[in-house]
Amino acid sequence: MAIDLGDTGDMLFEVGLPGMDADINISSIVSYVNGAQTLEPGVAVGINALRHLGPPAAGNVVGIVMRHPVYIAGEDGQWRYRESDAVPVMEFGRVWVVCRDGCTGSGQEPVNANADGSLGVAGSFPLVGAFWDSRAEAGGIAAARLNRILLPAAAPPAETNGDDGDAEAAAARNKSTTDTTKGTEPGKPDPAST
Repeated sequence: MAIDLGDTGDMLFEVGLPGMDADINISSIVSYVNGAQTLEPGVAVGINALRHLGPPAAGNVVGIVMRHPVYIAGEDGQWRYRESDAVPVMEFGRVWVVCRDGCTGSGQEPVNANADGSLGVAGSFPLVGAFWDSRAEAGGIAAARLNRILLPAAAPPAETNGDDGDAEAAAARNKSTTDTTKGTEPGKPDPAST
């Protein structure tokens, strides 16, 4: 949804513009480098192998593009991020976006996206943990609540603690240490217990 900023002047809005914070509660906004596409605020984005922003896909959504507070509209009056721009992306919090097909704002309707980043109740894939938080007609602006959108991560390394995964060897090593509080030697019974 393109908005001509030259027409907004000193207007007060009942709802925000796409990509604006919907409230001042806790949120997480991370900056990414834009890839080759042009982005408008309020759309879902994914990342590519270089960790640059790219089109979203199932399992590859980092969040929603935010409206930068000091970014200036282009000569055409439109507000877009261009290739290699630093782009703020909300991964947790409430953000104003265009609801493609209308939503009730019940807090139970999931936010879904299409490959172009547009958002709605229906879509090609879900933004996991995201719900519509306000009501809007089709094509209207509504608040989406993002409850921490995360990319699937690689499996964490196994904890070895120096025992190479051998629990019996670790138990034997722990048993053979000296208990300095009682003055016993490794492998010998505590004299106080006999």
